[in-house]
Amino acid sequence: MRLRDLHIPQLEECRLYDTVDLMIRTGYRYRDPNATATFAALSGEAMRYKRPGTRAIAAAAEGASGCGKTEAALRCFGLYPRQCLMHDSFPRLLGPHMQVVWLSADVPSSGKSEDLARTLMTTWLRDTGSDRFTALLAKERFSNPLQALEEWRQVALAHSLGILHLDEVQNFFKLGTLEQRRKRKSGDGPPELSIIEDQCLKWVLTLLNTWGLPILFTGTPDGIGALTKRLSTMERFATGGYHAFGVFETWDDPAYKQSFLGQLGRYQYLERKRGCQKFCV
Repeated sequence: MRLRDLHIPQLEECRLYDTVDLMIRTGYRYRDPNATATFAALSGEAMRYKRPGTRAIAAAAEGASGCGKTEAALRCFGLYPRQCLMHDSFPRLLGPHMQVVWLSADVPSSGKSEDLARTLMTTWLRDTGSDRFTALLAKERFSNPLQALEEWRQVALAHSLGILHLDEVQNFFKLGTLEQRRKRKSGDGPPELSIIEDQCLKWVLTLLNTWGLPILFTGTPDGIGALTKRLSTMERFATGGYHAFGVFETWDDPAYKQSFLGQLGRYQYLERKRGCQKFCV
């Protein structure tokens, strides 16, 4: 069972780390805390304070369930020394300030804005230890889910969130009705997914376009495909990066035979070393 703890990264995972690192660094370049416009925009004032040259940065990692894309993303984030950094001083602020480098959250299975807001707030509370959203989470329902999302956004950007990771993006969509699927012909290709709640995706798009927060999307091929069609984000994905995670097709697949099996052979998991050497050959 200890073998399950061994993680041998694929080449695509190394490429994903490069993408994540470039997105974080570029995002901070556009949201420089030394710039007056950065904090003026956070307050929700007129968009005349919008930072010049801000670019939407997004990336996608897709693959079948269980192929390791989520684990790859979390391993990439884990390479940073800390998720949250406490600064004794921070530009234009008095006293200590917490900077959040990354945040990872699952898109809720309902695909609705209220549940997404609760998920993001709960994740923020868990990872930062802040009680900023405790009172709001205590409410049975949000009177205005979009306003709750905006409140989370303002707090996240005020703490200089470097990158947001949204996993299971296929939960934003749902299959058509049974009757619609029955009418499909064999050559029609995979069924098209429909949006569960339009304002939820519009808010995500606003994070990219208006606020310049880098976002990494991970999900199944159908979910990523639906996302690119609905949000027209192919250009943004190409800017940040696109990563396809697959599975080993055959025993002589170079990714398996050389990268995975070759690395596995360096570890002793059998009772007799001779048996391990024979296995690896």
